[in-house]
Amino acid sequence: MNSTVGTSGWSRLPHDLLRLVAEKLVRISDYIRFRSVCKSWRSAATPANLRPQPPLLMLPYHPFTHARSFFSLSTGKVHALSLAESYGKIVLNSAHGWLVTLDITTGALCLLNPITGVQIDLPPTADFYRLRAAHVSPDLRNYEVTDHKGRRDKLGFNMSFVVYPWEVFLPTKPGSTGNEEGCLVFISILHSRDVIYCTPGDKEWTTLEDVLAARAWSMAHREGRLYVLDGHRNLYMFDMAAAPSRPPAPLLTVTVPLGLAPLFSLACTTNRELLLVVCNPRCAHGDEPHEDDDDDDDGELFQAFRVDVRGDSPEWSKVESVGERAVFWTERQCWVVDVGDFHGCREDCVYLWGARGGRRGGVHRIEAFRRDGSGSEVLLEWERSPSDAMRPLWITTNLG
Repeated sequence: MNSTVGTSGWSRLPHDLLRLVAEKLVRISDYIRFRSVCKSWRSAATPANLRPQPPLLMLPYHPFTHARSFFSLSTGKVHALSLAESYGKIVLNSAHGWLVTLDITTGALCLLNPITGVQIDLPPTADFYRLRAAHVSPDLRNYEVTDHKGRRDKLGFNMSFVVYPWEVFLPTKPGSTGNEEGCLVFISILHSRDVIYCTPGDKEWTTLEDVLAARAWSMAHREGRLYVLDGHRNLYMFDMAAAPSRPPAPLLTVTVPLGLAPLFSLACTTNRELLLVVCNPRCAHGDEPHEDDDDDDDGELFQAFRVDVRGDSPEWSKVESVGERAVFWTERQCWVVDVGDFHGCREDCVYLWGARGGRRGGVHRIEAFRRDGSGSEVLLEWERSPSDAMRPLWITTNLG
């Protein structure tokens, strides 16, 4: 009897045997590899015994490849995976284990669960502003842009935010199929003061016109209440549980007393408390301060503020600790998690990606920065990626 089992032989293993093997898997990386073998193995894969996993950092990538590499905090290693569903797409945001992907050829948006492969198409985006003079080149290497005089230029895919100046937020947690009632997806468009949203499965987007003072910068959601921080540092609260026939109206507006020009991240920590985490990118990249910097910018890498949003006169107060939480940061992303939900995360710690050694050279680095002042630890360091590679992004996993 031939002791070597061919590829087709592995695909014909009994389903019950495959399920027994799948039930022994406890790591996300092993589960993904198991699912990627073939269709029969994928159908047998069940996430019954998988442990909650700390966030993964999706490393720089080219959109027209299937390959994606992830750095795992739990293993301390880089895992290369094949995600056929991500070909030709870039990731605009990630939350609750889902990716918000943009097809850079058509402009279509969808939700993608990178672990289960489930995809949910979002409503058409044909009416949204974009740089319509830009098109993907025939060799799939960059954008070709034609100006009003007919002159042509090239634009790297890492500049997709110029072609599609959109920010997409997923403040509510989708279920296993992504289209459960109550899941909301929001999009913010350059120079727009609108709040635009949909529920996966909707045929079109709902627009609340001119309800903000500036473009939405960050969002958080809890128990039907949506909190929006705009580019002018105004905080709004919307009652998303209101009757569908009556557009949600702002319930309060608070001016955030900050003189910084950083990245913001909102998080609801309780029914009453809202946490605001502020990152100063110049400190993260080691840049020298400029003479014209705001006086309120004291050079801190991260600051945290909280507010009782249901009080009579909401006011922000600075806090020295984020408690039993961790902050995950990249160049275009900043969010907060409860460490109790992810084994291996350190409380009151900031996990950040940044570039070192100047803007034209040097290395990428992932660091764990302790807010108690005890220093930082380098978790991973690698040579700078090609200038047209997409930026890294933290993601969480969701198998439910």
